[in-house]
Amino acid sequence: MFPSLKGALGGNAGAGEGSQTDKILSALDPVIAENWPKIAPVAEPLLAKAQSDEAAAALARALYPWLPAVMRMVVKEEAFVDFVVKNKGPVLEKLKAASQKA
Repeated sequence: MFPSLKGALGGNAGAGEGSQTDKILSALDPVIAENWPKIAPVAEPLLAKAQSDEAAAALARALYPWLPAVMRMVVKEEAFVDFVVKNKGPVLEKLKAASQKA
C-alpha cells in the first residue's frame, strides 16, 4: 500500500495514476473527519484563499503535521504539497465539506 501511495504522491506518471489519486483522496476523508476540530483553525482561514497554487501549498504545509505519523514517515512534506497543489480542486472540496459538517 505505501509504495503505491508514495508513488502517487511523488507524481510518478503511470497507467494507474488516476486510480491512485482517487484512493488517496478517499483516504483523506477519515483523516479530515477525525482531525477537523484540530485543523479547522488553521485550514478555514486558508480555504478561502486556496484557489491559487501558492495558497494551496500553504494550506498543504499547514495540514501536513496532522497526517498520521506513519504516512508522514513514508511521504515527505514536499511530495504531499505537490499532490495537494496538483489536486487542489478535489482536496478543497473535501475540506469545505468537512467545514460545513462541523
